[in-house]
Amino acid sequence: MSFKLLIVGAGASVECDFPLGNSLPGILSQPLQSICPSLKANADELAALEEDRYAFTQACQDMTLGSIDAFLERRREFRDVGRLSLAAALIEKQIAVIRHRKTNSTWHSVLYRKLVGKDKPWRHISDLGNQRHVAIITFNYDLNIEVAIARHLNADTSLGAAGSWEHSTECPIVHVHGLLNLDHVVGPMLQRPADAPSITLGLVREVAQTLAFTGDPETSVDSEMLETARRWVRHASEILFLGFGFDTNNLNRIGIGPKHSHWVQGHRELYATYMNMSDEHIMGAARHCCGPLDCFEWRCAAPGVVTAFLDGKCSSDFQLRRILGTDTSSSQQSPVAASCMN
Repeated sequence: MSFKLLIVGAGASVECDFPLGNSLPGILSQPLQSICPSLKANADELAALEEDRYAFTQACQDMTLGSIDAFLERRREFRDVGRLSLAAALIEKQIAVIRHRKTNSTWHSVLYRKLVGKDKPWRHISDLGNQRHVAIITFNYDLNIEVAIARHLNADTSLGAAGSWEHSTECPIVHVHGLLNLDHVVGPMLQRPADAPSITLGLVREVAQTLAFTGDPETSVDSEMLETARRWVRHASEILFLGFGFDTNNLNRIGIGPKHSHWVQGHRELYATYMNMSDEHIMGAARHCCGPLDCFEWRCAAPGVVTAFLDGKCSSDFQLRRILGTDTSSSQQSPVAASCMN
């Protein structure tokens, strides 16, 4: 049985109004009350926090390259205020996703229909064992995949909100950088979306501690989860990079690249979306992945891309651009003639 793997980056959450990685420094350089308008805190607390954040916000304004995660791994002095600021920005977005059911018409719902619907492979978690044929590695902190699965399960089964959420968190999904710890929020909101909790500094601080950085011993990336991700990469026969920016540190972290012998010696089909990427960027990605990389035209909608990937119809349903990682000047159209699905 072929093993399909989705590797998910920030671009895959844009449909749910989450920011791209390159926009985070600008967002995090703002005052906390602007980052998270719903934040409940008294003026003295906020004033003290902004004093603590001043040097961090200045550094964010000057940051032009690299991800915020990589930046906070390098700059230890900013990790606490950086986590706090990041958590404040993302909590509000996550609660809005649940309240307004933003995953209902996105690629996240495709996952439910293809993987968790009746008689689908993720329907009965206890039966999965080691026979998984689809898994997901995400570099995002958000819970949009799990929320979409839980919402549909809650509507389609008798599991209830709590049972549906528990089921969704047991699906084969690894969050390499940790995730927003909002378990106590999601379950009740699945049942009653309008019952959103107040976003307090206490909640923000609690969630901030679950955002992981590799070089930080206090909140390091879960080594067991990271090894699971690497094992999936080794066994995958087909990989779809969805909304992924191809940061070389992130690729190396999960065992992808020329310095990993199992990757170089292995054989698998590689697909990628590449919206807002330059030719130089996507060619660099193909080189690091030891290509070839079959890329979907940037106009292609994510639900159609994920559907085709899970159904094994990428080449028949889409016109793909093949990027050859062995030659910096080589790229070509694959011979398929079908147009993009919208």
